[in-house]
Amino acid sequence: MLYYFPRSAEETAGDVPEPQDVRVGFSVSKRIGTAVERNKIKRSLREVFFVSEHQVKKGFDLVFIARTDLRTLLEEQGNEAVRAKMLEVLRKGNLLVPTEGEGR
Repeated sequence: MLYYFPRSAEETAGDVPEPQDVRVGFSVSKRIGTAVERNKIKRSLREVFFVSEHQVKKGFDLVFIARTDLRTLLEEQGNEAVRAKMLEVLRKGNLLVPTEGEGR
């Protein structure tokens, strides 16, 4: 699950990061597993996001919330499957920068 919020001009002024920056947070519920399992999921999400960060539109705050099926996906298929799922969620939110081959 993804929540995203556009950053206002007031938030991007002053000592706050540049408007081109993307701020991101990750949340994993205790229902998913032990602290070790939750931290593993958060590490995986961070790694996957920072590899794909250049594809994300700038000027947004993002909050990714892990669901129980993500744990299964990570265990069975690894980080590449998590990356594909993350890009799918970002695409649904129209948060990906259009590439050369796309119509827009």
